Amino acid sequence: SPQRNSLTLKAPIGLVKMSEYSAKDYGRCIAAKVPEIEHNMCSKEFLALRACMQTAVIFPLL
Repeated sequence: SPQRNSLTLKAPIGLVKMSEYSAKDYGRCIAAKVPEIEHNMCSKEFLALRACMQTAVIFPLL
């Protein structure tokens, strides 16, 4: 609905770019490990991406 679209993320551009880089880093890490992927193998990259995404979701609520 149009009202729902107005509630989309409104994070600063820098935060969006940071999340984009974090996602690429995590993807590169996983891709480099295929097919021997194990749990928590790219945890540093995952935690950076998760923190960025959580900030992007919380930022508009502040």
